[in-house]
Amino acid sequence: MANKYANLVGTNKIKDEYSKINTGFDKVEADINYANSRITAVDNRVDRIITTPIDGRTAAQEVVDARVSAVKSKTFATLDARFEETEQDIATHMVEYTNLIKKTTHRHMVDVSTISTGNASTFTVGFLPKKITALSSIAGGSSYSHSIQYAVEKGILISAYQNNVKNSAYDQYMSLVYVFTDANNGISGRITSFTEDGFVVTWEKTGSISGTLVIEMLAEGV
Repeated sequence: MANKYANLVGTNKIKDEYSKINTGFDKVEADINYANSRITAVDNRVDRIITTPIDGRTAAQEVVDARVSAVKSKTFATLDARFEETEQDIATHMVEYTNLIKKTTHRHMVDVSTISTGNASTFTVGFLPKKITALSSIAGGSSYSHSIQYAVEKGILISAYQNNVKNSAYDQYMSLVYVFTDANNGISGRITSFTEDGFVVTWEKTGSISGTLVIEMLAEGV
């Protein structure tokens, strides 16, 4: 059978075919050298994939380490399996957390003529609130305030209208209620403490203001 290395004529003497044998061995050696060069190239490529640092870590080792969860005391079959379980855990906890949040809305109506600076009013929501959102206005009037205050007694007054001119401000102890009919007459109330089932507002009255203060509140807690 013919081959690429050495095709000897069987009827000829070896001395006559000898050069063909040497040529055949040369071809075999050339093919072996080529195969070795390809093996070396692949081997180097594999070494680079395994040992090339990524942020100071060995690439393959980093992937292997990432499959191990110390928190769950388990090793995942693949990195993708760990990602999938993590996403499922996040989705489950989001549902659990949402179910834990308590929310309630209240409407409070206060006759401002009965309020003096320094007076305090207790508002009950049924649980320890962490956040109070309030929309306040004088019934029938155009001035109002919209504010948010947290259980750490730090509030953000989002907007307050005085004579229909919008003013925005932030203060560590900003008012939950801030309603002025004009620049010199109005009422404000700041949360001064939180209780197990509500909070206390301390009032400050400026000038002369009358009517019914309407406070729409959203209380949130856990």
